[in-house]
Amino acid sequence: MKAMVNVMVVKAFAERATKLMEICQKTYSEEENWKRSVDLGQTISGLNQTGLPTRINKAIDRELMSINPILEQYPIETFDDYQLLSAEEHEEIRQHFLRICALVPLQYKKKQG
Repeated sequence: MKAMVNVMVVKAFAERATKLMEICQKTYSEEENWKRSVDLGQTISGLNQTGLPTRINKAIDRELMSINPILEQYPIETFDDYQLLSAEEHEEIRQHFLRICALVPLQYKKKQG
């Protein structure tokens, strides 16, 4: 049976994706690059995926699960521990979140102008 798509949930996801995109595009110094990873994680936290189209739901899960092997290499207990990651690892995390942002259905994307 096909899952029911909830328009309000899709709109909320689109709004969250807009915030994620803003964080992805924000300039961070090399010394503060770790803060972007923290900000991205905090922004996606609590996202209600129930009611999203199955294809989008699975893709979000796939991207988030792809971040786990990066983080599992480190004893991360606090936000400050994200400083242990390399610049390349932070960029890889950013790329996963950019792919999540790209999942927003076209009709829900905020008009740029």
